Amino acid sequence: MTNGQIALLFLLLIGLIAFFTIGVWGINRLKSTEDSQDE
Repeated sequence: MTNGQIALLFLLLIGLIAFFTIGVWGINRLKSTEDSQDE
């Protein structure tokens, strides 16, 4: 593997982790807002 391929894989991995983290955070925010509306 070349350095370019390694760099692309690294960027892809970071992108997936960031996307997953933002998705989970967004879902948690939606759940917390729904809970506060129920009160």
